[in-house]
Amino acid sequence: MYLGLPLIAFHVSYNKTTTENKAWYFHDEIELTTIIENCNSDSLKMNASLMKEIADRRYTWKIISSKYRFLIQQVFASKEKVTVSPIRNDLKEKELVEMELGHLAYPTMF
Repeated sequence: MYLGLPLIAFHVSYNKTTTENKAWYFHDEIELTTIIENCNSDSLKMNASLMKEIADRRYTWKIISSKYRFLIQQVFASKEKVTVSPIRNDLKEKELVEMELGHLAYPTMF
């Protein structure tokens, strides 16, 4: 994304979330082939531009390091042990998948 290249990603909620649902997604080799065969120079440039814009806005070292700094400050400021694990919700995997948030069912993987 940061390099300003077009992005074709496997269709999982994590990829859709990190690309703000603006990349091209595939479930299998047939869908991937279809995407590749149907894209043209203009659509590739537009996709690349969108990916670069997202990366510049969300994934710079300045932004990432400020989030780490905030987390570390919270740990130092707290008198109790602070968890850095994501807060689990009561939604079941099926519900998360339906909302295209299936990756949240497996927080230890991310």
